[in-house]
Amino acid sequence: MLALLVFWVLVIWGLYDGDVDSREAWIYGSIWLVFAVLPFLWRPLLFPAIIVEVILDVIMILKVLGRDVIAW
Repeated sequence: MLALLVFWVLVIWGLYDGDVDSREAWIYGSIWLVFAVLPFLWRPLLFPAIIVEVILDVIMILKVLGRDVIAW
C-alpha cells in the first residue's frame, strides 16, 4: 500500500516540478495499472507484479529526487 502512495505522489510531484512530462506520467501510470490488474487475472503473476511496481517506484524516486538522493 505504501508503494502505491509513493508512486502516485512522486508522479504528481514530478509533473508539478517539471521532472516528468505528461506523456511519461501517462506511460508510467499505464504500466503500473497493467501490473496492478494482472494478479487478479492470473494469480501466479502476483510476485512479478510486485517487483515491477517496486522498480517503477525506484525509477520515479531517481527521476524526481535524483539530484537530492545522489547528494546524500
